[in-house]
Amino acid sequence: KVKEKDENSSINILIMGDDSGMGRPGGRVNGRSDIIILVHLNLDTCKGTAVTIPRDTWVTIPGHGEGKINGAHAIGGNELAVKAVEELSGLEIHNYIITDFDGFIPLIDFLGGVTVEVGEDLADGFSGCYLTKGVHHLNGEQALALSRNRHRSGDGSTQSGAFAREREAAKIIVALIDQKTTFERIVALPVFVNFMLNYTWTDLRFADIIKLLPVLGRIKASDIEIVGIPSWPATIGNASAVKYDEEATAELFEEIKNQ
Repeated sequence: KVKEKDENSSINILIMGDDSGMGRPGGRVNGRSDIIILVHLNLDTCKGTAVTIPRDTWVTIPGHGEGKINGAHAIGGNELAVKAVEELSGLEIHNYIITDFDGFIPLIDFLGGVTVEVGEDLADGFSGCYLTKGVHHLNGEQALALSRNRHRSGDGSTQSGAFAREREAAKIIVALIDQKTTFERIVALPVFVNFMLNYTWTDLRFADIIKLLPVLGRIKASDIEIVGIPSWPATIGNASAVKYDEEATAELFEEIKNQ
């Protein structure tokens, strides 16, 4: 249920992209969460922050010791994934939305595709992403390939590899929010909400989403800042992981909390 309005009328939504679907095992129940983005929205000012959390971030998983944060979903599903992000951020997660490969493609296509600016030439056989630097209007399949492409050098705004991929995924979500014509057309259409609920798993109810749509219709991409937690690649034992600056990360989330 969407949090009731209070003095600081904001909501924290955890968006996860699961590495299942397209014939892969796991499903949205217990696949690994490849994309983890915490979106903080102020419902009064219609401004917000999208925080990308690298899937390999080494954290404490409540009740299960230490490990990569994407393993929380594989171990304990949505509930444990939410708890792990709450432990990392110190923020209360009010709702979550999760989709997998099978859900992402038709959802993007239903919204008429998405227009994003790509900061570098990309050619990746693993994800199937082949795009030149510049602005592109992508269908669902192309958007999925872009958000999965981690074999890249980075465009200067972020580190290379998976760090660049996570920022790209956040850019796609922000770009969707910014597609005014799409949202103005669907803002009062229950058919959209029904469609979304078919291709995502969420603890948001139909009535909750209807309440949020008008707010989303007023948000501009320029009003949502995309940031990543201060982190870097590391090796822990035999695992290839990501470490983060605990003090700087705590400061980042404290700033977000007070937005």
